[in-house]
Amino acid sequence: MNYGLIFTAAGILGGIGIILGGLLAYVSVRMRVEIDPKLEATIEALPGLNCGACGYAGCEEAAEAIVKGEVSLNVCLAGGEETTKALSEVYGVSIEAPVYTTKPVVHCGKGRNEVEKRFIYNGEMSCFAAQLSTGGDIPCSYGCIGFGDCISSCPFDAIYLDERGLPVFIDEKCTRCGLCVKACPRNLIDLVPKSAKVIIACSNKDIGKETRKVCDVGCIACRICEKQCPETYIVKDNLALVDYEKSEAGFPCVEKCPTKCIKVI
Repeated sequence: MNYGLIFTAAGILGGIGIILGGLLAYVSVRMRVEIDPKLEATIEALPGLNCGACGYAGCEEAAEAIVKGEVSLNVCLAGGEETTKALSEVYGVSIEAPVYTTKPVVHCGKGRNEVEKRFIYNGEMSCFAAQLSTGGDIPCSYGCIGFGDCISSCPFDAIYLDERGLPVFIDEKCTRCGLCVKACPRNLIDLVPKSAKVIIACSNKDIGKETRKVCDVGCIACRICEKQCPETYIVKDNLALVDYEKSEAGFPCVEKCPTKCIKVI
């Protein structure tokens, strides 16, 4: 065995490795992108949820806007007081926590525990999976499936299902981040103005006769609310809609609604 040849080959390979390592180190230094320490600290202070509630695609984009002075330091709704405090320390100023101008509601009035199921569902216990695979096991194709995708989407434990099987929001925990709105496959959760006094607890757009077949508290598009309280309600696509800015004027029609799908909130 030619040990000299082996040692020579090993030396050559070792030398090549040292040279390549040196080149990589040199390139990494030359090509390194300097990160603004202020931007880095701002990103660190934000919650990292990338929920989009602030109007930006993600926390990093929001951080860039904060550093540039394009938005206020309390732009992050999802972070609440904790994020506000962290940003105050980064920038050395005192700022107030964001003021919530909306509140979450559910446009459905009957939970899965109150209805007879169309079939026995044995799939994944997820609203999205049920909607995608079978359309859900509840009679109303517009109603709350009730498997809690909204709950699992909420990083603040601000949602739970009541005895009916409908989502309930804990106001003091809810940051209005909108993640639950995105999580609902039937678009039943909405962030309405905080000043709203009434909502339509229904999303069914079928004609009244068909709605009655699957739900006794659904909107049947009778137009009583539209006629009695025209300032507040309008019926479109077989479903009553509310002008939230004039919702207080809609109180008289709460009792007049034959299915009681108009709810005071």
